[in-house]
Amino acid sequence: GDKDSVLQQIKFQEDLLRAGTEAAGISLFLQDCNLQYIWSLTKHSELKKIRFKEKQDSDIFNKKDALKLKKIKEQALESQEISRSEITLRVSNKTLHFELIIEPIFDETNEVIAAMSILRDINSFIIMKKDLIDSNNLYSSLVENQADIICRWLPDLTLSFANREMRRFFSDNTGNIVGVRLDTFFVPEEQEGFRQEVKELIANPCKLVKMHRFNDAKGNSRYLQWVSLPVYDQSGKVTEFQSVGRDITELVNSQEKIEAQNIELQAQSTRLNEVNTALKIVLQHNEQTTSNLEKNVQNQLSVIIKPIISRLLKTELSYIQKQYVKSLETNLEKLTEKNFNSLEEKLACLTQREIDISMLIREGKTTKEISELLHLSDQTVKTHRKNIRRKLKCENKNLQIHLKLLTK
Repeated sequence: GDKDSVLQQIKFQEDLLRAGTEAAGISLFLQDCNLQYIWSLTKHSELKKIRFKEKQDSDIFNKKDALKLKKIKEQALESQEISRSEITLRVSNKTLHFELIIEPIFDETNEVIAAMSILRDINSFIIMKKDLIDSNNLYSSLVENQADIICRWLPDLTLSFANREMRRFFSDNTGNIVGVRLDTFFVPEEQEGFRQEVKELIANPCKLVKMHRFNDAKGNSRYLQWVSLPVYDQSGKVTEFQSVGRDITELVNSQEKIEAQNIELQAQSTRLNEVNTALKIVLQHNEQTTSNLEKNVQNQLSVIIKPIISRLLKTELSYIQKQYVKSLETNLEKLTEKNFNSLEEKLACLTQREIDISMLIREGKTTKEISELLHLSDQTVKTHRKNIRRKLKCENKNLQIHLKLLTK
């Protein structure tokens, strides 16, 4: 009865161990001091196909893998300490990755009598690790050759990554700037402001777009458009920040020049308005003076000249003399018309004789009357009339009306 009870306890313990190893995804192996397998427990799809009992690693694995396992296990037995290592084994033409734990087993006298081996399948971990490395390499290759400045920095402002453009911009590629505080590249008067921005960014993570001034590798102050984004871990905690900077110094300088030009243009516009105001005042004064002068001339004509002409017409004059006096009277009246003075300019293309004839035509004189007044033949007057029409471009118009319109 005692024997059956012991066997039941052993079976119970084995079932617990089997359930535990299966749940943990591990394989257990027990070997004696000669590294011969005494016992194995595995649910691994490839390892469970192998019969380990009473065999050594050289009977199961290829020579290279067997020697590697033997060396690791012998070192653990000799040091009498638990060892951990990652190992690659070739099983059934497949390359498998394991975490190997070797734990020496002691008897009551503290002598090493066996070795317990634990194999944990880490193939998925290795694949994830490789994918992560590939992803990091891809990220690095992408950002390394960007024309923009790209960096990553920790909450304490320490740079953890800087691409080629950033190294060129801030150190002229003469040194590694990873590990340097980012705020040291700002111009002194903006450093404290940036530190305050970072505190707010840590408290309230978000995309932050700012324009900052930095000192480049040559000590020149440059303007950068600076975009910062938080980077989170799996728990949602901000672990670092990524920033992208673009040099906009030329744009800022151009805007400053445009603003200065706008200020100058506004000043010039103000000065022009002042000049225009002054000119308007002068013109108004000139118009008033001209108006006063015209009134004065009209008064002089009415009071002095017209009475004399009237008395002259009452005297005994020949017909031609009377016509001259009437023409004089008519033209004197026209002197005060605003557009009359411009008639001379409009008739500048005519000869003096043509101008004399034009003025008589404008008064309504016929060809015969003009020939008598100017002592010319009718044919000569007709020739002059023809030339006047041609020069004034009114061949098909009434010449008298056209000449009157020239002063309107």
